[in-house]
Parts: sequence; C-alpha cells; structure tokens
Amino acid sequence: RAFASGETLAADDVRTEREWSEPDPPVRSEVVVPLGERGVLVAEDTAVDSFDDRSVELLKILCATAETALERTEREQQLRARERQLRERTRQLRQAEAMNAQIRELAQAIVQSKTRREIERAVCTQLVETDVCAFAWIGTVDPVEDRLTPRAKAGDDRGYLDQVARAVGGDAGSEPAVEAVRSGELSVVENTAKRITRAPWRSEAVRRDFQSVLSVPLVYQGARQGVLTVYSTTQSAFPELMQSVLVELGELLANAIVAIERKQALLSNRGTELEFDVQDEACFFLRFAQDTNCALELESVIPQSDDSSLVFVRVRDGSPEQLRAEAEQTPAIESVRRVESGEGPLVQLRFTEPFIASRLADHGITVRNISADESICRVTVAVPPTYAVHQAVEVVTSTYRNSELLAKRERTAAPSDSSGSFADGVLEKLTPRQREVVEAAYRRGYFESPRNASSEALASELGFSSSAFHYHVRAAERKLFEGVFERGADESL
Repeated sequence: RAFASGETLAADDVRTEREWSEPDPPVRSEVVVPLGERGVLVAEDTAVDSFDDRSVELLKILCATAETALERTEREQQLRARERQLRERTRQLRQAEAMNAQIRELAQAIVQSKTRREIERAVCTQLVETDVCAFAWIGTVDPVEDRLTPRAKAGDDRGYLDQVARAVGGDAGSEPAVEAVRSGELSVVENTAKRITRAPWRSEAVRRDFQSVLSVPLVYQGARQGVLTVYSTTQSAFPELMQSVLVELGELLANAIVAIERKQALLSNRGTELEFDVQDEACFFLRFAQDTNCALELESVIPQSDDSSLVFVRVRDGSPEQLRAEAEQTPAIESVRRVESGEGPLVQLRFTEPFIASRLADHGITVRNISADESICRVTVAVPPTYAVHQAVEVVTSTYRNSELLAKRERTAAPSDSSGSFADGVLEKLTPRQREVVEAAYRRGYFESPRNASSEALASELGFSSSAFHYHVRAAERKLFEGVFERGADESL
C-alpha cells in the first residue's frame, strides 16, 4: 500500500490492524516509508508503540537521502553508459571513414584495372590493409561441382578455405560465403564461437582467431557474379554502418566486373552462341505469336536514353496489322508504328521498360536472334569468351523463368573477314545518341528516296527538336565517312 500510494504508513500495534499482517505476527510495531519507484523501507520492532513521530521523520529523511543517492548513482551509470556508447560510435565512425577511404582508392584501382582478376585482387588487398579485416577472399560458383571456388584472396587464412565445406547445396548453417550465395543476401556472423559445436566451419574459424565474418553476394540485375567475404579478429566487427559500406562496395564490384567483361566482349570476335527454348509468357515474342498466329522475328533493338527501347519486328507469316493491333493493347508498349523497308514491312514497338536485349547487353551478352510462332520461341545469344557460360545461362533463365538451353556452339570470326570488325570500329566512334538517331532513321526509311519518314516525325518520336535531329545525323555521317575514307587511305599505302 505504501509503494502504490507513495505515503508513509505506521502501525503502533500490528495486531490491532488486521490489514497489516496475518494473525499473531512476530512484530508489534512497524513503519513503511516509500522510496519512489525503487521500493519501500520497512522498520519493525517486537515492542508496541516503538516508533514515535520523531523516529518516523528520521526514517523519512533517511529514505529521502537514500533516494537522492540512488538517483545520482543511476545518472552516473547512465552517463558512463552513454560515454561508452559515444566512444563505440566514434570508433565505428572512424572505421567506416577508413573503409570509405579504402573504397575511394579501390574505385580508382577499378577504373585502372584491365581484367576482372586485377579488380578482384585489388579489392581483397585493399580490404586487409584496414584495421577491421584480417582476411578477405572473392569466390564464384563452379557449375560442375556446385561449390564456391576462390578467385582472389589476401591476408593469411592459414589453410581455412581448404578445411571448410564450400558446397552451395550443403546443409543449413554453412559457411557465411555459402549462405550469402544461396540466399542472395548479406550474411553476418558476430561471434563465430557461438554454437561452435553445431557448425564445423565455426571451429575452423575460431582456431584461426576469426571471431566475426561478413559475406556480401555480388549480384548485378539478378545475376550472380560471385561473393566477397571478410573476416575479423574481433567480435561484432561489422556493425550496421560498416555493413552498409561493404554492401555498397559489393554493388560497385559487381558493376565493375560486368562492365569490364562487357568491354572485353566488344573487343573479341570469339565466344559462344547459346540457343534457348523459351516457353515463358513474359516473352512478348511468344505471347504475341500465339495471340496473332503470326511468325515473328527480331530485326533490331535501339536502346533509348530514358531506358525505353525501340524494337523492330518482322512478321514472316501473317499480317503486320495483326501484331500492331495486339501490341496497342499492351501496357508496356507506348507506341506502335508500321515501317516500310526494302525487305518488307516492319513493326516498330516502343517499350517503356528495358527490353531483354538491353538487359543482356548490360552483362556483355548480345542477342543474335529471337524468333517465334504459335508453338515455339527461340532466343539465340552470343557470350564473350571472358564470360562464364553458366553465368550467361543464369542471366537468361532469370529473365525468362520457363526457358531451357538447347544448344551451345563455339563462335570464331573468319580471319579474312574483317567487315564485321570494321563496322564495329566505325560504330564505336558514334556517341550513344548519334547511333540511336541514325539507326532509327535507317530503320524508318529516312535515307530512302523518297523518304518513308520525315525528320520532324523522327525527332518527335526520339524526344527532341528537328534541328537537334539534323545535328546528330550530320555528326554521325561525318564520323562514318571518316571511318570509310581513312580506312581506304590506309589500305592504299
């Protein structure tokens, strides 16, 4: 009652006040003084009427003094706890700043690197130079053995990777790198000694003083590029701030890997062709072919600066008007236009979202052909020699879930045929906007006589003025002619 009411209660004889105690209590007089939220002080005596008014006042003063002392002690404890938190926060911020500085250096190293291996080695080396990481490695999934294979590492693992299981299809509680690859999400272990008997990898880590681990999956547009894993000799070495920094590094690394492989793909005439059978309704070629009973074939794709795409489709068996009518009912298609060409009419579709060719091109994979009728759809892509075939298969199948690899063919350019490489070299001189303009103009018949499309109409479709259209066309023509005539001059020498 005293604690609930906050008032002092006194009894001269507890036997006469039944609410105070059970019958025949061992004590006769009692005083209960509240201590705020901390409880009560109870004073008892075996004699009757032992506590006069002065004694009660002294007890109140004692309780007030004790309560003040307790409050001061709690405040001091809170201040010390806050100071510890601030020191820990400061330490984490300094570590994050140091890691950010390393990442800035890494960004420069990535720009200067010419191969994927150089990038991966630079990342691992820079990470172990920080105070946080004792060991770092980057691995990819071996498609044959379905296990992680190290590609680059730095620091001393003392045989750790040789002792731990790295099978992707292993049991739950696997090594963090395996968990990150399997889930596609960040994997963090703050204390490797916890539940050490349940996972063999933990005991191997503890033997090498690896007390905490962080693993970041390297993913670009849904396709796995590998996994980055770092180890520290202190527990809880990767707080949320550090985790966010390393996740950003993983995104940077995945983008850099894809960019350098895409660049190497453009410079290579060799590679592998993969042919897929696609039965996924997400593929508009298959869906439109089934709905219109037409045979369709991809003619060309022109990526736009706003992430949309101009897709030119040839109708081999059926009416272009059937495809046009069906496409106009599709929300993902902004506009549909019939285009006359020397080989027959084309249907131009403007997709408001990236087309599959654009998605694959981001990985250095080129769409060679897409054809479909009411029963089958075939997608053929070219994979550069620097890009793992199993990764290319994963990219395509993640785009079209219901698809199957039918054929794999090695592709080698004929040494005597330099026309393809010459054309690629000339086109590389054009800016993305210039190539977009001249290819759209070519597909729409702008260079025909008479013209099948006006400059005003093309400029409106591409989203800029007629004068800007003419500027881009003239600039592209000048570069194309320079490529032709400079090549002719070189060959005449």
